[in-house]
Formats: sequence, structure tokens, C-alpha cells
Amino acid sequence: MFTEYDMINPRELDSFIGFTEDEVKDLCNKYHRDFNEIKSWYNGYNLNGISLYNPISVVEAVLRGKCKDYWVQTSAIESVTNYMNYDHGVLKCIITRNIL
Repeated sequence: MFTEYDMINPRELDSFIGFTEDEVKDLCNKYHRDFNEIKSWYNGYNLNGISLYNPISVVEAVLRGKCKDYWVQTSAIESVTNYMNYDHGVLKCIITRNIL
């Protein structure tokens, strides 16, 4: 699904998977935004003990001055939503067939 940006096997893009907390603090200071608000909204994942933030969400919130679910405006959510709307029995068969 996410071949070029796969975090399990990131290849040459492994250093571009999110903003570190220090990078987000720097952005908040530069653009006069509340770091704690950004953190409460977007501190979404942890990789090897490092807190990472979704770059799309952070950049949009910093530039627009408002926190909200910016990531849902990306095309990736449409793919996930389509699978969530499937009949779970059918979805299980599709996944099982593709794995085996």
C-alpha cells in the first residue's frame, strides 16, 4: 500500500518519516504557536524511543494557526476508509487469500 514510505522497510527515505519533538518546538517558536497544543494533537507515534509527529498535520497547523485533523484530507485515508466499509467476513477472505 505505501511502498515508497513504508516504515517497516524505509530504505533511503528512513530519515524523512516525521518531525522530531525538537523540530516541532523550533517550528512553534518560529511561528509563535503553542507547542503543547500541537503535541496534544499530533504526537502520534514513537520509533525507537523517539517521539515523531506527522509532518502534514504539523505544517498545516503551524501555517494556518489552527489544529485539526489535516491528515484526513490526504488520499491515503480514502483507501483505509474503503477497507473499513467492507463486510468484515469478505475482507478477511481477501486478506487471507493475499497472504497465503
